[in-house]
Amino acid sequence: MAQSKLRLLATPKRKKETPEEGGDRSLWEESRISKTIKSLMAQKQFYQTILENLPLGIAVKSVGVQHRYTWINANSARFLGKREASILSKSDQELRRPEEAKLQQALEDSAKVEQSLQYVSEEKRTYPRRKPRWLRRWISPMLNEAGEVESLLLIELDITELKMVETQAEQERMRYFNSKRFDALARMAGGLAHEINSPLMIIDAHARRLKKTSEEKELLKGEVQSASDRILHSVMRISDLLLSLRGFSKEVSEEVPQAFSLRSGLNEALKVLGSRIQDSGVELSIDPALDGYELYGKKTELIRVLYHLMLNGFDAAAKHREPYVKIYAVSRMAGFVDICILDSGPGIPADLREAVLDPFFSTKDLGKGVGMGLSYCKGVIDAHGGV
Repeated sequence: MAQSKLRLLATPKRKKETPEEGGDRSLWEESRISKTIKSLMAQKQFYQTILENLPLGIAVKSVGVQHRYTWINANSARFLGKREASILSKSDQELRRPEEAKLQQALEDSAKVEQSLQYVSEEKRTYPRRKPRWLRRWISPMLNEAGEVESLLLIELDITELKMVETQAEQERMRYFNSKRFDALARMAGGLAHEINSPLMIIDAHARRLKKTSEEKELLKGEVQSASDRILHSVMRISDLLLSLRGFSKEVSEEVPQAFSLRSGLNEALKVLGSRIQDSGVELSIDPALDGYELYGKKTELIRVLYHLMLNGFDAAAKHREPYVKIYAVSRMAGFVDICILDSGPGIPADLREAVLDPFFSTKDLGKGVGMGLSYCKGVIDAHGGV
């Protein structure tokens, strides 16, 4: 095995002399202080660079009678619209408009009292020859060792671009909302005239027939009852449409809430439907357990909700070979009752389930409805604290 060796001349490391070992104490102390100062200056420059390059406006103010700027970075000076040198040792009373300075002083005084970081607000700051900027501002008191407020730290974030994005998003949202509303109004216009004119024609026809029949012969009870039912149903259709439109415009009913039996409300809604049920050929079954439930609220509004839901059920079930509508209720939570109206219809397509509650949206044929029913129902149920 080969082995190589290298020998070098080594000089012993000289130990630094301290004043105790005979060194010059004053020179040694001066050197130590100089190194410490250089280190502190380097650290100061390092942190100064960080503060200057942060995307924030940062300033420090005294807490005298008038809070004066003792330090400020370039961004904060830019937000004030002035040069750094012209800001130091001055107060807001000397730099800003009187009303702005007064408000700033009050906010800073509040931060001193609370002795905690205070989120101030968002402020739109205007400049003589520049575009305005939006700033989000915080004030934080800086405490000394005794726990007393020694100075105030001001932090400002430029959110102008964020505000522009928010404004654009709101404009887009409003455009979308208006577009949806115009679409809804267009759908409504297609059926509204027919929806009102149709029951008026029915009323007119039955009224003329009753008058003519009464002139020619004595009216039979069945004829009068049948014609009256159709007239009342047509009147209800018009009244319901107008009430729905009023509800959509957010007019509030002056009816006083009251307690009433669910079965009695259901019976009144069925009475309004009248011959509509018989003509539809739909089998109706009502759970006897409904007799044991009471509702509390504005009776007329809740009856109209039942009317709308049953009307939709009968219209949907009529398209089925074996049409039926079943009405039952269950109580799953104390103080609430779930009213279920089940029909044999095809159901609502998945892609339309969110839209059916929109005002003026209808899946029915033109002239069969204007899409106000379910929208009205949702408004009433929400107002009564239901779902």
